[in-house]
Order: sequence, then structure tokens, then C-alpha cells
Amino acid sequence: MSGLQIESLSVRYGETVAVDAVTLQVVTGSVLALVGPSGCGKSTLLRAVAGLVEPTNGTIAWQGEPITHVLTHERDIGLMFQDHALFTHRSVAQNIGFGLKMAGVDKTQRRNRVEELLALIGLEGFGARPIEGLSGGEAQRVALARALAPEPKLLLLDEPLASLDRARRIELNAELARLLRELGQTAIYVTHDQDEAFAVGDEIGVMDRGQLLRIGTPAEVWRDPQAEIVARFVGHDTIIERKGQRFAVRSDAVTIAADNGDYQGTVISSAFQGDRYELLIDVAGTDWRSFHDEAVPVGAMVHLRVDSERLAPLS
Repeated sequence: MSGLQIESLSVRYGETVAVDAVTLQVVTGSVLALVGPSGCGKSTLLRAVAGLVEPTNGTIAWQGEPITHVLTHERDIGLMFQDHALFTHRSVAQNIGFGLKMAGVDKTQRRNRVEELLALIGLEGFGARPIEGLSGGEAQRVALARALAPEPKLLLLDEPLASLDRARRIELNAELARLLRELGQTAIYVTHDQDEAFAVGDEIGVMDRGQLLRIGTPAEVWRDPQAEIVARFVGHDTIIERKGQRFAVRSDAVTIAADNGDYQGTVISSAFQGDRYELLIDVAGTDWRSFHDEAVPVGAMVHLRVDSERLAPLS
């Protein structure tokens, strides 16, 4: 089998179930983004894969070979966390090359690999700089380069951008996505941010209360969330019922009708998005989201038509 396989994995702390019988696969060269609210178990699952947490039940394998009980340093896994964990008394180059030095890689090979990675992350000429003089974004890039230096078969990233402001997160998220795809790096990327997950993940896994509720490509999860928690997490906050079946109302299912729509509501916000307007519409006390080519004034009464083919059925 290709890549990472997790089968019926559970982690318990006393009576608390942190990870509950999770099964998934990460194909070699792909990125799985694990998302969910704080405390949902995504970081615990990541740490179990890294060997930092002992599973209560289940198995972890790489290319079909069990690694559940293999020591962390023998798993050939790279780790990157939100606090960087860089050595402040070492230079940028020394930080990036630290793992290589511990592995016994000779000085010339270390220097070449460090220079290669500095170019890759856009920090050429930064090798001699002290860590304490770096910006938050630069420190994150150095942490990424250090994790990549030994060319791990699997890279684990736990909320790597959480400490940055939104503008810098958006910039580095796009850069991370590009780098991981360019390198063909197999990775699990943990985040609570939906936009980060959709930008970086070839597949998205949504967790809640220790369970993996949905996994699929970003398009699959967005179009067919299956569970209400997943629907709300990807932005489908409006839930309706028709003939005993509950549906999540996707934003692309709702259009403004000239008259005789399925529903009627009042525009409570209108935000220009560059090529269209995002509208928030109050329908009987519930906020509906829709997009429209032209501006609609706040306070306007509108008729809404719902495309039944674009409603997402919920289990």
C-alpha cells in the first residue's frame, strides 16, 4: 500500500477519548489537512503518528509496514509546530542543519543542503543571521526548512501558522501549499482554519470529539459535507428541512429571483468580492448567504430561489 495507513486508531487519557477509532490513508506525495474545533483530537492524532503519544488501540503503518511501536526518532518523520522550537543561540544555518549534523551528515553536504533549502524558502543569504533577529514569518520558514532538511518520508505540521497575523498567514499558507506540492512531500497539516485547510490540502479530514466525520477532496467535502457539523465548518450555516430530510443550503444553491421565489428575506449585509457581491440575507430569523453580480442595498427585500440539486443532504 502507498503512503500512511491508520486503522481504527484510538487514544484515551483515562476516561477521556481523545481519538476515537480513526481510519484514514495519506497517499504518498499528497497532503491531508485535518481540521476541526479546538479539542477535537486532531493534534493528538498527529502526535500518535509521530510516536509522541501511545495509541490505546489501532495501528499505524507506512507503505504497509507497521510503525505503531517504532520509536519517534526511527520513523523518519519531520515535525513542525506553531511555536517554531528554534534554537535561539544558533544561527539560521545551524538550525536548519541541526538534524543533519545529529545524523552524521558531513559538513560539505550539510552546507549544500542548507543553501538549497534557504533558496527554496526565499531566504538566501540568511544563513549567518541569529534567530532572534527574524520576523515571525521568517522564523516559520526556517522551522519548515529544518523539518525538511533530512528529507523525511512524512512531514507533520501542527497549526504551523497559528502565531502569525492574518495577512502573514494567508501569504505563508499559499507558499507552504506551493512548496509541499513542488517537493511532492507527503504531509499531514493540522489547523482549525478552514481557508488554510482548503488551500493546502489535497484531501480534507474534518474531526469532532475525536471522530473523523468526513474525508475527501476539498470540492467533495464542500459539496457534500454529509454531517451538520461538517456543513457548518465549511460555511454552510443554513439548514432546512424538506419532506422529512434535512439539507445544508450551499451558497451556490441560492439565487435572487425577480419575484415568486421559494423564500423571502431582507439583505442585512453586502460585501464586494471583486467580481461579485456576497450577500447575507435574513430569512425568518436565519442568516442565508448568496452571491449576486450586482449590488443590492442593505435593507432591501428580496425573493430567493433555491436549486434543489445543490442542496447537501445531511445524515
